[in-house]
Amino acid sequence: MTVTQKGVSLTYGHLVVEYVRLNRSHERFAQIPHARYINFVSDFLAAEKGATREDAIKAWARLKRLELPKDYRSWVKSQSESR
Repeated sequence: MTVTQKGVSLTYGHLVVEYVRLNRSHERFAQIPHARYINFVSDFLAAEKGATREDAIKAWARLKRLELPKDYRSWVKSQSESR
């Protein structure tokens, strides 16, 4: 499928190439300041050395059950308080 925007033809392939390029970048993008799953996972994987996506999903599930803001900082604090 081709989409034409302002005279430029874009295909799904163009989007995939750009997605791969951005994901290979080590640059962190600014987050929308809102407690969201994707921000939590991004922060978790950046801070927890050797962590996997599965680890982040499990941590998010635990955080969801707590009466805390749904962000990485709150999760870290809850972990130190539970020890």
